[in-house]
Amino acid sequence: MAPQLMTDMQKLNEHLSTRSYFDGGYQPGKADLEQLAVTPENVSDQFPHVARWRCHIAALATKPHLFGAATATKGASPKHAAKAASPKKVAEPALAPKKVASPKAAAAAAGDNDAQIKAVGDQIRVLKENLKADGLSGKKINEHGEVKALVEQLTALKSGAPASAAPAPVAAKAEPPKAASPKQSPKGKKAKAPEPAAEKEKPAEDPAKKLKKAIKEGGKRGVEIEGAADMGGLQFFCTSVDEPEGDTNLLFECVKAMNFKSDPTEEERKGGSGHIGKMVFSAGTHQLAILAYVPEEKQGELVCEEWMQKLLALWSGKLEKSSKDICIGTIATDGDKNIFPLKIREGLILEANNFLRKKGLFPEDNGDDSDEMVFGDDDFPSM
Repeated sequence: MAPQLMTDMQKLNEHLSTRSYFDGGYQPGKADLEQLAVTPENVSDQFPHVARWRCHIAALATKPHLFGAATATKGASPKHAAKAASPKKVAEPALAPKKVASPKAAAAAAGDNDAQIKAVGDQIRVLKENLKADGLSGKKINEHGEVKALVEQLTALKSGAPASAAPAPVAAKAEPPKAASPKQSPKGKKAKAPEPAAEKEKPAEDPAKKLKKAIKEGGKRGVEIEGAADMGGLQFFCTSVDEPEGDTNLLFECVKAMNFKSDPTEEERKGGSGHIGKMVFSAGTHQLAILAYVPEEKQGELVCEEWMQKLLALWSGKLEKSSKDICIGTIATDGDKNIFPLKIREGLILEANNFLRKKGLFPEDNGDDSDEMVFGDDDFPSM
């Protein structure tokens, strides 16, 4: 690699060490496609964050609608890309459009109302796809702050109101609410400031119920993994589960239920995927829990701890347990380093599959959209 390109890749790797996408946003954009066009395909392991980002964007590039109306600029140079990679050069979010001063100007702004409705509708659809990829579903997606803000904006546009009257989308990372200033009581004493709503924790769920839910999800997922693997001839499978919520003990029980020897005579089968190697991810508030499982007959082809350590090294994770067949690791949430379990989970699933590809244990990506179906919850219609 030429010295200048080596320098460019070092800057880009540092830039992407705290970002999922090039501009630091919640979804891919034009800048990701531009940078992808000038980034070498075979990125050295010396630049793990560039490799992670490039693999992710290359997989999404087959679906242009995820990037809105953006198109890649193939003529961009590595020098331009490295300059753009500096965090200081990242574009600031655009300000909300100013109110139209004159009736004539207002009419012109509202003249393309149909196009605005379509644009906001597309934005809602892309955001929901991203949230679904992060493990959210159904009611949780609809109640997401950014989705609700966009829906309100779409409703305002459909009613004929100008786009500027609609509320701006909520930022992906909201600042915690400030505590109210203490007020003077009638007796001159300071009243206790109300506790910020964001800091109130929901009541703890009964541990027995949580365990039951985790086992049930594992048993059901095991049958689905067995079916998907049999159809695709897979030896290993990477996926995520919801119920453990980052708890390593619950994740262990969940995977144990996946591997439970299934009885084909049962009306509702459970487990059945014990012969399939797997890496399972569970995102919680405080950490991302990861469990790698390698069956005894496949331990000559893959070292469980090596697989796990490869992923933990990307985000300074911790190895909690290690054996020939099962390894458990965690990656702690760190807002200062932009480490959030839901945000990093998808990229780590891709990295887990890439590690298998290098070992010849996972099918090569031939560009067919069907290859992407092994990465997420879309494999499982029942979820």
